Amino acid sequence: GFFPCGFSGVLIGAVKVFFSFIGFDAVTTLSEEVASPHTDIPFGVMATLAIASALYVGASLVITGMQPWYSLDSSTPLAVAFKYVGLSWAATIIAVCTVSSLSFTTLFPLLVQPRRFYRMAQ
Repeated sequence: GFFPCGFSGVLIGAVKVFFSFIGFDAVTTLSEEVASPHTDIPFGVMATLAIASALYVGASLVITGMQPWYSLDSSTPLAVAFKYVGLSWAATIIAVCTVSSLSFTTLFPLLVQPRRFYRMAQ
């Protein structure tokens, strides 16, 4: 059928996609130093959304071309897909990049939050 994992699978996928785009508000928060904010901020937000969306779609197409969706590991699908085709070195690089990006996205709000508080206090 059209929904092999049911409607709950659609909702789980929607939640994952929603949370993958969190953090783009930091682009606007950290952009108070730009030369012309009326044109640069919308362009920057739209460009980052377009680039991130293209990367997400490209990675999804590559993964589904490498391995069937039902045999992917739900916790680390990209690394497992590369191991499946015999590229263990690429899976290791992907795992290291995943850990570093998770660390970065965990610590990045510490950079943005004081600026937000400062702007609210003004």
